[in-house]
Amino acid sequence: MLTFSPSESARFDMRTFRAVLSGINVNALFEEIVAQRVDLAILRLPTRESEEIRSIQRFGLHPIHADTLVSYECHLQECETRPLRDPLRTIDPAGPSDTQAIIELVKAVFADYPNHYHANPMLDRAAVLDGYCEWALNHLEGDHQIAWVARANGHVAGIACSTFDPATRVCQGVLHGVHPDCSGSGIYTDLIRYTQRYFCERGYRTLKISTQIGNLPVQRVWVREGFVFAEVFDTFHVNALLDLDRTGATQTVTLSDADSGQLLRGQAMTRFLAVALSTQRERQGSTKTGTEECFATILDELENEAEYLVRVRRYERAHLPDHAFCSATLHDVTGKICGMAQFVTP
Repeated sequence: MLTFSPSESARFDMRTFRAVLSGINVNALFEEIVAQRVDLAILRLPTRESEEIRSIQRFGLHPIHADTLVSYECHLQECETRPLRDPLRTIDPAGPSDTQAIIELVKAVFADYPNHYHANPMLDRAAVLDGYCEWALNHLEGDHQIAWVARANGHVAGIACSTFDPATRVCQGVLHGVHPDCSGSGIYTDLIRYTQRYFCERGYRTLKISTQIGNLPVQRVWVREGFVFAEVFDTFHVNALLDLDRTGATQTVTLSDADSGQLLRGQAMTRFLAVALSTQRERQGSTKTGTEECFATILDELENEAEYLVRVRRYERAHLPDHAFCSATLHDVTGKICGMAQFVTP
């Protein structure tokens, strides 16, 4: 179900996994999140199926609705290919010599672009922008992908990146951008027309393209250029923070009440969270108390007077240098996770 993303894991210093699902079984999803030690799961679901993801809250995880993505298709062999709006426009395959110009272009285009990463407070926005640069540059080489650049006055003014599958004859417009200084000059439209003509001449049947639902200007261009609406997807982020190999602190605890000797679920949860907080403070050498936000949940029935292990992990974030996101898990003697907690500490 989940596929490990090495590039995003390295970029955000979180074990990141992705999945594009037609439906969802929340129990199976949670089991895989635990088994894979997932820090961040990025899930894309058809909108009609997305409501079920919210039930993962019963496991103590809180899905973030990160964006709504709309998808369009162009049936290339049935669509009239139009000439470029500017017949003198220079559009060439991008090469290694364009690397720096592409980086500068992408940073100018996507600096404030509201992508799904921005919805997640765990992710550093500077790293997100670096990811867009890496994404674009990856299309300069490799099989079944290509990038073109549009030039104006000898400079790179726009970029179009695509992937393609020779077996299915389906291609995908992946990343497009025009420098803000060249906005309104028709470069974006010409990049779309160039992409259509390129793949049509090579016998491809379908060109797909997608964007956030609020990005109306490009959708108007697509409709004008022969694309039709195809599907709507919702993107969710689940910050599970379960990389048990991450350096942290541990403490053994008995959760039963010292006076009554009983193990009540509510008291056990309160005790678990208190131990997690104190363990983290001791590790930091901090004298501060309290948290800015926190939650905890007990997943299984606990055994009275049994010992449990509390493991606490700290996740640093560049945009909150004076705070830490902390994740705690409660384990029985077999290592099974019996409880989870997350909190933000000053």
